[in-house]
Amino acid sequence: MPPQECKAAHQAHHPVRQAVPHQEWKAARKVHHRVSQAVHHQVPLYASGGARNHCCHRSMLYEARPSQRNGPNDSAPRRRPSSHTLPPRRTHPRSDLPTPPAPAATGGDAPNIIFFMADDMGFSDIGCYGGEINTPNLDTLADNGVRFTQFYNNAKCTTTRASILTGLYPRRGKGGLLRQNMVTLGEAMKRVGYRTALSGKWHLGSGETTHPYRRGFDEYYGLLGGCCHFCNPKQRDPQYKGGRIRNFGRNDKGLTEFPDGYYTTDAFTDHAIECIGKFSKKENPFFLHICYTAPHYPLHAKPEDIKQ
Repeated sequence: MPPQECKAAHQAHHPVRQAVPHQEWKAARKVHHRVSQAVHHQVPLYASGGARNHCCHRSMLYEARPSQRNGPNDSAPRRRPSSHTLPPRRTHPRSDLPTPPAPAATGGDAPNIIFFMADDMGFSDIGCYGGEINTPNLDTLADNGVRFTQFYNNAKCTTTRASILTGLYPRRGKGGLLRQNMVTLGEAMKRVGYRTALSGKWHLGSGETTHPYRRGFDEYYGLLGGCCHFCNPKQRDPQYKGGRIRNFGRNDKGLTEFPDGYYTTDAFTDHAIECIGKFSKKENPFFLHICYTAPHYPLHAKPEDIKQ
């Protein structure tokens, strides 16, 4: 179709978009809005095609009013308020969902799951992704398993673990990253018959509604905060970090004493091995989440490793 005919056809299909005097345009806009309201409430004023077009255009109606702007330089148009009222936001978990059956205790179909998480590690730091660091055990897992070639995170340790544990985008503001209307991975696994444990860093709270021992993990040992001294967790943070002592715990009890030669990475691993031995004595499957602080700062290493 020639350009002139295309333009004429477009103007015939969208009459309110034509260049008309201000008063006529104002009247046409009012008619357009009334038709959109009628279509929204399913009043049959037009055939289906026209109703669909007007319903689509309704969301593009804007009106800039000086009294509604944020300031004298704010010229962004404001969306016209809608007469449609959204349903109230759900503030509690759904209780009407059926409880899924637990896996058979002796069937052997449900696998044991060990889920590792390293804090702030670059994907190319380890050997199987071309890194210069010698990681033979991780390389073996990669050779005999699956390597991701595309992976996304939330660019920060706290928000990333919040997404992993809840399956949701991280929520800031009132309520924190872990709220009572969210289901954790530990809670979901327990619901289908798994025994659960978390070894290592948590950093999603330590209260009655956010402590890992209260949020789906039968066994917990590790750092409840974001980081600590690797060899002496009771040592205070530097002053520029607030000078506080980070919370450490085992199950629902706090820990303040640590033996000589203590090292967080080894301690988290020892607890994980202990849980595997404990869970293996029963037939129910287990889910073990191991969260290492390393290589999150302060990134301490043992003296013998530094010498290498």
